[in-house]
Amino acid sequence: PCHHCKQRGQISCNRCKGRRQVKCGECSGQGTKRPRVRGCRGSGEIECPTCLGHKQLLFSIKVKCEWRKRQVDFIEEKTDMPDELVRDVSGTVLFAEEDDSVSPILNFPYAPVNEASARLVAEQDKAVKGQRVIRQRHRLRGVPVAECHFQQHSGGSGVFFRLRLREPAVH
Repeated sequence: PCHHCKQRGQISCNRCKGRRQVKCGECSGQGTKRPRVRGCRGSGEIECPTCLGHKQLLFSIKVKCEWRKRQVDFIEEKTDMPDELVRDVSGTVLFAEEDDSVSPILNFPYAPVNEASARLVAEQDKAVKGQRVIRQRHRLRGVPVAECHFQQHSGGSGVFFRLRLREPAVH
């Protein structure tokens, strides 16, 4: 039902305020001239501008869903290689979990991985508190890295890194 006209389809005329008469501007209300009534034409009511006289409204509800993808990572390595070189390398998946809610890794033989996993899961839980989480994914990847130091005959030295981008396929 229309809330503006209370399901009547009509509201009081703004000009005559529902009294069906207006004071004539030409004869100052003496009745010597008949004013041209605009709006309600003497009925005292006009069509409801909200429902256009239909007495009912059709509501549309707009639902906004926002999908967020939050990704955090931890890179543990003992070389001078920049983390950016490892971040997007596929490596070998050593552990994978995907569910409504994931748990930290607890029994990996290298303690910094367990600690980082617990910290990342706790940070994620805090970041999404009060929000509906549909799916979480937790992965541990191993990326073999070779670090090579070299000396040039001219006296200079340097270092380079070799990443194994993918484990070779086993047939």
